[in-house]
Amino acid sequence: MISLEKMFGSRVYVIPKNQRGYSWTPKEIDDLFSDLDLMGDQSHYLGTVICTKCDDFTDEIDKTPTYKYILEDGQQRLTTFLLIINELRRRFLEVDERETVESDGLNRLITYKQGSVSIRIENQNTALDECLKHHILGYPSLPGVLTPPMRCLQKAKEHIAVIVNRIQLRDDLIELRNKVCKQVQIIDVDLASARIDRYLTFDAINSRGLPLTEFDKIKNFCILISDKRKLDVSPEDNWYSAISNLEKFKVSSRNVENAFIAELYSVYHGVNTGNNDVHDSFVKEYRTLLEGENAQKERSFKGFIDYWVTYSESFGFINSKAKDKYYNNLCTKGAGQWLDSIDNLSLQGVTKKILTAAFLASQSETGKYDFEKVCRACEIYTFRMHALSRYRVDKNSKIILNIANQVLKNNKDSGYIISELGKLLNASASLRNSIIKLMSGELNYKNWIGYLYYFLYEYEVSISASGVHRIPWARSDEDKENSIEHILPQEHRDSGWWEKHWPNTLVADKYVNRLGNLVLTKGNSFLGRKPIDKKINDPESEYFYIHKKATNSEKNILNYTDGSSWKELNILKRELDLVKFAIERWSIPFKEDEGYIEVPEIYKEFIPKCVDIDVHFDEFEIIESCEIDETESDIEYE
Repeated sequence: MISLEKMFGSRVYVIPKNQRGYSWTPKEIDDLFSDLDLMGDQSHYLGTVICTKCDDFTDEIDKTPTYKYILEDGQQRLTTFLLIINELRRRFLEVDERETVESDGLNRLITYKQGSVSIRIENQNTALDECLKHHILGYPSLPGVLTPPMRCLQKAKEHIAVIVNRIQLRDDLIELRNKVCKQVQIIDVDLASARIDRYLTFDAINSRGLPLTEFDKIKNFCILISDKRKLDVSPEDNWYSAISNLEKFKVSSRNVENAFIAELYSVYHGVNTGNNDVHDSFVKEYRTLLEGENAQKERSFKGFIDYWVTYSESFGFINSKAKDKYYNNLCTKGAGQWLDSIDNLSLQGVTKKILTAAFLASQSETGKYDFEKVCRACEIYTFRMHALSRYRVDKNSKIILNIANQVLKNNKDSGYIISELGKLLNASASLRNSIIKLMSGELNYKNWIGYLYYFLYEYEVSISASGVHRIPWARSDEDKENSIEHILPQEHRDSGWWEKHWPNTLVADKYVNRLGNLVLTKGNSFLGRKPIDKKINDPESEYFYIHKKATNSEKNILNYTDGSSWKELNILKRELDLVKFAIERWSIPFKEDEGYIEVPEIYKEFIPKCVDIDVHFDEFEIIESCEIDETESDIEYE
């Protein structure tokens, strides 16, 4: 075992790129100082530091031999001690008001000179290296954007400064100096002296239980392969850039990192792998590169690493909860609105791989408009397949993965994506079948409330003036329920107007939860069981359907009643218009979406001259610039 005085007195430690930055919090620092308080006059063992000797030189200040080590394990402890030693030196200078033997001795543990003055811990990551130097030397300036490791380092310095500033007596400073520099004992292991492979050692350290992510482990394995094969690839740099991209979009948790690398592995290789299994899958795929040359595997290996940076940017954007601030910049405003709609459906995972791959391919002005078309098609697919047809969310997951793979690896365009999604819809959730289900009354307030709110919300948006801010989206289930008004009240047996209006309870119950009887509202509590005329206009109330604060959907109720009745005719007539909105809103459109949709007899019974719906898309309505390769799809646009 050796002391920190010996470790820092003649050594320089280099933190390699394959390690994360500093991560200790005030809690770990407080625990360390608690150990120092309890040790008294005894020495205190503080674990093992694993390093690899890589160079030596002469310190130009006092001509002492100095050795450079790559720090494999121990970054958090040694960095914290360097910060403590630096704060002790600062406090000695404040107390003594001049340079003394104590402050000068501490300075020798902090800095050395080889051409220029530097500090005893260096980082191969330039940004992190500059950050630590700033907190020790006062220069260079901090980077404009602070990553989590930089913020941890800053908090650690400030926390240690507070603790050291409490020391008023010089003798107490000397006591703490002795504990830190002389009494703390560490076992140092030099891998180079035993000819141990440093990358395999890093994997062994991970096997001991250190909390590395799947991405960390894959990166370490890539370093090992790159070193063995002498490949022109930089997994450390790409890994750090990818982590920084995820942090930029505030999706940088360890679980998200696992999800990111699992998704990229799956999309790149065209095979599904779980978030916690991707490292094992990766090792199985590329282990042969440790055994010998394989040109095809090497190309695939390098291509995968090359995607880390660009795919993380795309992944971060698509998964961000604050992506709206990037609309009109990274994508069009229209694409952003479609992405918001997909998020509102709470079914983001269904087409997320396609969206991420398509966004990555869209980074040009024309590409951004293609991406908008993809977002629209993904929303339509998700709503028809899962909200209307109510299939499990994993239906077609293998096909969707293959679409994303084709976009990523073979540069397939928006036309290909829309064509493939159209095939899936036509096979399982055709427009005709989706609309028939909507008209059947099967989807109603009782069993469809989550998607029902989404449907009514999208209808409200569609009849609102362009350029006007959308009404706020209700986040909680309770708020969604409270935003849906039953025009014919649920409690219609009120011995009042509604009971007289609907004397047959069984008939009323058949209509009360149908789509045509439901409207998005901002004033549910004010409407209650009022007669229809009072719901429409009640000057004595704070809220009614034609109130200036009412929703556009409520104001439109006047299109279906003169205020004297709200019966089967009114409900079904409004419902038919909602159905026609759904046809326009959730058709791709494809030729296969065209044709007659038979209207149920119940509509024809009450609505005069009601006929079947003829769905036909004029040429100008068809998505522009979506040329479908006939070798890829049988689907054609009209």
